[in-house]
Amino acid sequence: MSSSTSEEWLNLCRTENMPIPPFDRYIYMLSEHVVKKRLTLGELGYDGYEPNFSTTPLRDKNELRTMELVRNYTNIPVPKLIFQGDG
Repeated sequence: MSSSTSEEWLNLCRTENMPIPPFDRYIYMLSEHVVKKRLTLGELGYDGYEPNFSTTPLRDKNELRTMELVRNYTNIPVPKLIFQGDG
């Protein structure tokens, strides 16, 4: 499903595929993929947690760079980003 749209990915995101409650994003474990969906503005995370949306883009960038470093310089298996939707 590497050429899928945001809507196709989000249709696979169901509560039963969410192993932990959301703090600043929903994380869904699918059979071969992990889908991360940011909470919307005004939406509270688990137990009333209020996400800091101003840091989300930087944290996303850091996560992608970290995955690249681990993939390139270790033998630890790392998932590959195949689709990045809006937000």
